[in-house]
Amino acid sequence: MELRRLLLLIKVLSVHDIFGLLKYIVFNKEYSVKIYGKNIVLYPMGNILDRLRFSIGKSIEAVIAKYVEEERVDRAAQLLGLDSAWFEDNSVCAKIGNMKLYAPREYALRLLYTLREVFIKKIYGEPKGMQVIDVGAWIGDTSIYFALQNKLVIGLEPVERFFTYFKRNTKVNGLETKIIPLNAAYSLSNSYVKIIENGLRSHIHPKGNMVKAVNLQSIIEEYGLDNVFLKVDCEGCEYELIKEIPLIKNYVSKIAVEVHKDMGDSSSFIEELRNNGFRIQKVLENPKVIVLRGTRSQLE
Repeated sequence: MELRRLLLLIKVLSVHDIFGLLKYIVFNKEYSVKIYGKNIVLYPMGNILDRLRFSIGKSIEAVIAKYVEEERVDRAAQLLGLDSAWFEDNSVCAKIGNMKLYAPREYALRLLYTLREVFIKKIYGEPKGMQVIDVGAWIGDTSIYFALQNKLVIGLEPVERFFTYFKRNTKVNGLETKIIPLNAAYSLSNSYVKIIENGLRSHIHPKGNMVKAVNLQSIIEEYGLDNVFLKVDCEGCEYELIKEIPLIKNYVSKIAVEVHKDMGDSSSFIEELRNNGFRIQKVLENPKVIVLRGTRSQLE
């Protein structure tokens, strides 16, 4: 995979930058390469394979961003390992395998990277034969991914515009019998909240639109769930949601969460999961976010 992407990258690099890139990979020397006007600095690290992956990854990011900016979104999709992508009216659509997913046009770059993370890198694991609660479903990408492997998916998306795409993607992919889209936010109070759209970091705000809010206990009871995989990406609401974990240990056996460090105490969050019997694995960590997965050996 790295070699194929390196060959694609070579097509857009100057001869000078190609030799500089190879020098970095072989001799582990710091190198700066300019791609489409973006200065990409590669720092000494790891073995040759690690350096190859790192250099391609950082360089490809600049190329992909430029392709999307030029509306050559299909080329960008191929560099990320997706099958194809195209613009359609005010939307962008990307295809991976038999799945097609639509998103608002301005989220083209985010859609491509999200599909790579979810369907190719499988950052949420591969839970099978379970019931899924997907808190923060966005345009339905994760709900669709989970529906391919599991019995039932309950997806929560509070932003009306994203929820419209969620329903559209569920129907386009023929998954209406396996996915239940809910235009709702998560809240421990199980009442109503005001949500303001702020890109992918939509959040509760007094000037937002009023939407229904549900908690985990109410979802589990309403749909009769008993062996749940819980996925959470809700821009900070995870710190409220964790308060329910001690009450629902009879139902949740696996969990995948994006924990936002700038919105709470991530160490205490992880410790709370461990105290309730979850074995934790960190899948990804950067200065702002930790993506973790947890598994309980048995339900109580």
